[in-house]
Amino acid sequence: MRACTIIARNYLAHARVLAESFLRHHPDSSFTVLVIDGDVPDAEPFDVLDPTQIGLDEREFQRMVMIYDVLELATAVKPWLLRTLLAEDGDAVAYFDPDIEVFAPLDEIPA
Repeated sequence: MRACTIIARNYLAHARVLAESFLRHHPDSSFTVLVIDGDVPDAEPFDVLDPTQIGLDEREFQRMVMIYDVLELATAVKPWLLRTLLAEDGDAVAYFDPDIEVFAPLDEIPA
């Protein structure tokens, strides 16, 4: 199973807690974070993507940045992220809001 979330950089600590807690219960899984407003340090417990890596045209993304607030923008790009992750390996993908911590295995999600 693959899990993901979308953040602005100010939610980086939230994404770390989510990814680490998810991977603690699913060590054979991967976790991807889409960062919608800039770079993230390389030494993170998750894979990092930016909007240009999920099939979004840069001009379209810039238009979205101008018309949406940060929460709306994160919601608006979710279909592109999910489509990208599903296309990469066809494995199940689960999206989590970044302010979640996982306390037990979520084995029923892939089914």
